[in-house]
Amino acid sequence: MAGQIVKRGDKTWTVRILRGRDENGKRRYVNKTIHGTKKDAEKYRTGKLRDRDLEGVTSNPPRNPATSSGRSGCERKFSGE
Repeated sequence: MAGQIVKRGDKTWTVRILRGRDENGKRRYVNKTIHGTKKDAEKYRTGKLRDRDLEGVTSNPPRNPATSSGRSGCERKFSGE
């Protein structure tokens, strides 16, 4: 698993996120202490894993003009009836 939650005390949690490996193959983590409920720690972990997974992803990928009509699949052209 890429993210871990460890109970540290009363309403204190450590969230560990795997950031990848360095040039020597050693695992690199980011650690964050969360004060609150386990659900708060889970929300933080989920958000950080999502951010990590979306790094470098653009929201508007380039279109291929040969295969794209410029309209989304749900648009329709209606006559003026």
